[in-house]
Amino acid sequence: MIRYQCTASNGVGTNATATVNVTVHFQFTEGDNATLHCNATGNPLPGVAWIRASTRGIVSYSKMLFMEDIKRNRSGSYECLAWNGIGKNSTNSCNN
Repeated sequence: MIRYQCTASNGVGTNATATVNVTVHFQFTEGDNATLHCNATGNPLPGVAWIRASTRGIVSYSKMLFMEDIKRNRSGSYECLAWNGIGKNSTNSCNN
């Protein structure tokens, strides 16, 4: 389960906060191709990076992570990190 929280503030009155929980399930077979999408939006537009959780290494600086001919050694969690220099970074995980 992934929890997203958004807080809006205009400097007057109380902040408004909304939270949503998202659960994603998917399965790939060895040899399949897969494309993972990171739908990050913001103003200014955010930068995006895909990170392999086990190594913390960046595998892509694109909103789409394309994995061709998937092998077992590439299994695990992948995280989409989005940032725009304003507020806190946002991270979302996918297990494959």
